[in-house]
Amino acid sequence: MKDLPVNITLILIGVIFLVTLSFWLCGCKALLKDKTVNNNPNEFHWEPSSSAPRQHPVEVFDVHFLLRRPPEGNTYIFQYYYFGFCFKYAGLASGYNGIAYDENDKYPLPHYIAALWLSFPEKKVYYLDEPLPYDQILQLFAKGYDFYEDTATKTKITYDQLDLCFLPNGKTILYVKGTTRKTMVDWMAQGIATDEFNDNICKENSCESIEKHINYYANDSNLMINNTFPVDSLINKYFERFSYTINVDLADPQAKALWGKEEYTNGEFLCSRYRSMVESISMPSRLKYYEVTWDSHGYKYLADVYFNEEEMLRLFDEAYGNDRTQQGVLNIAINESGDSWDISLIVGDKKCVFKKTEIKVEKYPLSNPDDETIVFKNYENEPQNIFRIK
Repeated sequence: MKDLPVNITLILIGVIFLVTLSFWLCGCKALLKDKTVNNNPNEFHWEPSSSAPRQHPVEVFDVHFLLRRPPEGNTYIFQYYYFGFCFKYAGLASGYNGIAYDENDKYPLPHYIAALWLSFPEKKVYYLDEPLPYDQILQLFAKGYDFYEDTATKTKITYDQLDLCFLPNGKTILYVKGTTRKTMVDWMAQGIATDEFNDNICKENSCESIEKHINYYANDSNLMINNTFPVDSLINKYFERFSYTINVDLADPQAKALWGKEEYTNGEFLCSRYRSMVESISMPSRLKYYEVTWDSHGYKYLADVYFNEEEMLRLFDEAYGNDRTQQGVLNIAINESGDSWDISLIVGDKKCVFKKTEIKVEKYPLSNPDDETIVFKNYENEPQNIFRIK
């Protein structure tokens, strides 16, 4: 075969190069699109976390959020392990993230959950493998919630965490969490006490038995074990829901509540600027802490309100009786100087007055935020109204 002329050879080489380059560029473009752009409305940036009541700590060995289970086959969204990472929980719905993920990535929401954990007070290992309420979780993520930077600027925020919370006796609940809001999912699942995994757990932790593993951590300062922890009776009270709203009644007609933070006994919380413009939690549980700020006569006021557990439990029972669907109002009346408070729960013709609430009010001139003074405080040193389950 004769050699091709040089010019023809160069042309063929050029064509091959351009064809190869075009295929490569198309492939890179498709790969880049798949990696950086996700237009699936049912996928979100979210991370897993786990939590437990502070005085009923657990050690979580593994938690798996799954898209599918057999017979379709396991498809893991998040698969993470906690060996050696123990009981570092601040309370209900206050768990640490399992893994830090790229905030630009989006993931499908789970249909199933599988978990293995050790309850320190009960000295039992529990296993959970249950379906999740996918439609409910999807609705919460898709709806998100509003946050106001000012009265004219509304921002939609999407939840970015799913928190699996471990309660006594193997019960588990689930929260969706965002930066300024935590909402409890209407779901509860029962873990199964098992000895099946004990050998593997002991091997991973280099211990002879679960008992010795617990004893090893017994004196750890992070481990707050309360062996007399009130289980079902008190926890059930914490999770009861009522039909009520919170109303802040400021005596100064020119004053406006600018910031509100609400913490509830079931672990839900909400905080926002221009609180009256933000959607409230539907059928909330009992309020345990409230924070409010307002401007009045050139000053900014900041108030911390700590409710008494015994009084809060008792007065809600007295006001609602057996019908928790009655519409009620938790009214917080504040005088102009911020040093007189009247807090009451009004349901129908019943008015129950709170008398054991601990309150601290500070103020500073709007022109000089560093000049802060206490205008009202009805307790010594630190507040004593601490709820037993957190």
